[in-house]
Amino acid sequence: MKEELAKLDKEIAVLKESIRTEVANAEVRVPREQHIEAVAAVGLFNLALDQFSVTRSPVQPTALSTSVGNGYTVTDQVSFALAAAPQGQTYRCIPIVLEGPAASIKCEPLVAKP
Repeated sequence: MKEELAKLDKEIAVLKESIRTEVANAEVRVPREQHIEAVAAVGLFNLALDQFSVTRSPVQPTALSTSVGNGYTVTDQVSFALAAAPQGQTYRCIPIVLEGPAASIKCEPLVAKP
């Protein structure tokens, strides 16, 4: 049984890379004014995808952040995400559940306190 689970994990790894490629290609096609939302969505999706494994231990620590695109970092804060741009600007991104199996995400820049 362990051998079958290991085989399934290898197949899942191949599927994950295929999915990541498709998601990265979709990110490139997003209008510029929605770019940070796309980065946050891709980052959260990649973090969730990383958690999917047949042999992963439920007590194994989960990654809280991931790199996306050219220098962006997305950090999962459970109820929201932080997306840091390579230029230094950080955005707070809140997922929005829509009707049916749909969702969106809204990002606002964080303003540094004086």
